[in-house]
Amino acid sequence: MPEIDNKQQPNPEYSLKVDCASALNFVLQQNSVPLIRQVLISSTETISGSRIVIRSNPEYFKEHIINIASLEANQVLALDKPKLAFDIKLLQEIPENIKGSIEVVWLNENEKLLAEQQIEIDVLTIDTWGGERQPIELLASFSQPNASALSPILVKASEILKSKQLGSLNGYLDRDRDSVLSQLNAIWESLLEQDIHYIVSPASFVKSGQRVRLVKQIFEEKLACCLDTTLLLSALAEQIGLDTLLIIEEGHAYLGVWLSETPNIDLIIDDVQALRKRNVLGEIVFIETTLLTQQAKLNKALDAALVHINDVAKKFYFAIDVRQSRLRGIKPISTLQDKKSYVDDTEVEWIPTSTPAYGVEAQTTENKVTRVDRWLRRLLDLSL
Repeated sequence: MPEIDNKQQPNPEYSLKVDCASALNFVLQQNSVPLIRQVLISSTETISGSRIVIRSNPEYFKEHIINIASLEANQVLALDKPKLAFDIKLLQEIPENIKGSIEVVWLNENEKLLAEQQIEIDVLTIDTWGGERQPIELLASFSQPNASALSPILVKASEILKSKQLGSLNGYLDRDRDSVLSQLNAIWESLLEQDIHYIVSPASFVKSGQRVRLVKQIFEEKLACCLDTTLLLSALAEQIGLDTLLIIEEGHAYLGVWLSETPNIDLIIDDVQALRKRNVLGEIVFIETTLLTQQAKLNKALDAALVHINDVAKKFYFAIDVRQSRLRGIKPISTLQDKKSYVDDTEVEWIPTSTPAYGVEAQTTENKVTRVDRWLRRLLDLSL
């Protein structure tokens, strides 16, 4: 009589792992940063006809299904960056940060649950920078060079330059560092007239992020913290073709501006000594933007920022080069309130680098008519 094998076959094991961002908002979606970076599945048995179902609560993206024809035993299958269809209206209009969740389930062909994972996620407002919960370079999205509320500031800055016979808002076209400083000073003087008041920022904004006062809100409320004023001045500089750095240290933010077109540099700079050397060489200046709220002159803001950048006791986190971020596809945030109503898109548009290009000679000052000049002239005509 044959011997009976009483040993039971082990139950098959299924594994599902999800690599996901911990925060979602409109900025992340608009810059095509994947919310779910990867889904990994494996099984100790061969499976045919299974599927992955991805859902959200609240429903900030549509249910997403990935069909898997076959998975061999002990094979690890990587599903990279599933394309989720987001509810853009919800992400644009959500009034407060909320807690949400993502559910990823793995079902066989008979709808039997093989494995699942629940992931908590923060759903952030359109004006919230996620800090370290998202790619930190997304901070550059909050520099809004095309915000319509900037127009009166640039008109006034242009008038200041003309009254002092210091040229126009033409970025790097003069190929002269003093010209860049004159343009920054004119913008600074124009901003001082806004009488913006200082408000303290959260101490741990780098780790957890914070809500950013966008350009329109700053001018309406007359309130701004260090990050707000830094992004505001960055937006104005960027609109006239200047390249900026968003500098973040422990509990504080301030601005760097290149005095000539940006060299080939990293998007994120974590070497503060390299920035100090660039400053000594006269390639970059730093601006303590909160002094806008104290009616201080630009020279004082330049000196105060030097104290920050050279303070070895301060914890330096990183600097984000805004031009490099644009070249890598990080777009300025756009809101419904910032749509222009009286300026042609052909006349005012964001460009990734100022003209003329490297190696191309600039025109003489007398013959230069830039896009910004045409735009400002039109605004002045409309104000009559």
